[in-house]
Amino acid sequence: MIYKSSSLIPADKCGVWVVKVFHLYRGYNRKVSFIGDFIKCSVKKTRPENWLKKKTKTKGIIVRSKKEYYKRDGSFVKFLYNNVVL
Repeated sequence: MIYKSSSLIPADKCGVWVVKVFHLYRGYNRKVSFIGDFIKCSVKKTRPENWLKKKTKTKGIIVRSKKEYYKRDGSFVKFLYNNVVL
């Protein structure tokens, strides 16, 4: 469950260490996003001299979540960190 102002760790090798969510797509009054949902986020912490600078706004998709994700066969998947791909 990803809320607005949640801090996420990017899963790709873009040189960004931390991003913060400020918009959840699919509805103007949306409160929570899950795995596979698109978000809009801002770069908070990045590698020095990276092509993606601090305060840059980017789109991303949530790929991992701490909240368990239940499958149809009865099993569930949960991860250690909340991750996003930019």
